[in-house]
Amino acid sequence: MRDVGLSWIRRGIPLVFAYLLTALSPSVLFAHHAMEFIDLDGYTTALRGQGIFHLHFDYFVSDPNVADKVHWEITPGLSYGITDRLLADFHTHLSYFGPPLLMDGQAHPPFFEAWTISTQMRFGEEGQYPLDPAIVLSFESPYPKAKDLLGSRSLMEATLVLSKSFGTHRTAVLNLTAEKEADLPVTFSWGFGAKTPLGIDPHGPGMGVEFKGTRMDDVFTLLGFYLPVNATMVLKTGFGFGMKKAEDRLRFHLSSFTSW
Repeated sequence: MRDVGLSWIRRGIPLVFAYLLTALSPSVLFAHHAMEFIDLDGYTTALRGQGIFHLHFDYFVSDPNVADKVHWEITPGLSYGITDRLLADFHTHLSYFGPPLLMDGQAHPPFFEAWTISTQMRFGEEGQYPLDPAIVLSFESPYPKAKDLLGSRSLMEATLVLSKSFGTHRTAVLNLTAEKEADLPVTFSWGFGAKTPLGIDPHGPGMGVEFKGTRMDDVFTLLGFYLPVNATMVLKTGFGFGMKKAEDRLRFHLSSFTSW
């Protein structure tokens, strides 16, 4: 039973892809939203008055050789376009840590870990500058149970987004992030990603790759697929792997974005 996390992912991925592929309609529009990528902050934002409901599921494996070193999160969230260039977002994390987190000798049941509120402002319109700039400011606060069980503390982040478009839904982006957790010193991280349509229809299925890290020995790589269902809904799925010093070694992701 050493590879429970890996076997779960191997069984789940074909089933997920089979379901998603039956739902695809290649001729529909690919809805725009602030979260162009899976993890990285992109440049586009919701239009004024546009809402986007997003729902994420992530399964993490911190050590593929130990069955208990796994956990999962369900993250619902809502983004809203205050103006065409200013977006606000709220989301929360429902987490399960399994055997590593015990209560009275039993695995602790799932609990709400933290909530996050953020805002993103982009400057100008796409292509106005050599690199399209945006700023993302976030504040995350743990719920009381996460403070007691995990020692979680509040977190503030500021991210500079630099994006370059090479055509419809063909984009490269750089994230430079400063992070401040409670009374700890400020830390810095980076992220780089690129995405492109898979076929001749720019509004059809697409794929991308994302890299995130603080040093060169803790980089996490995430391969993603973007699957439009209709004019207002996009499904995303991804598989990631981290280097030896990354917080997580493996990850499976599935999410949906619905705009109105």
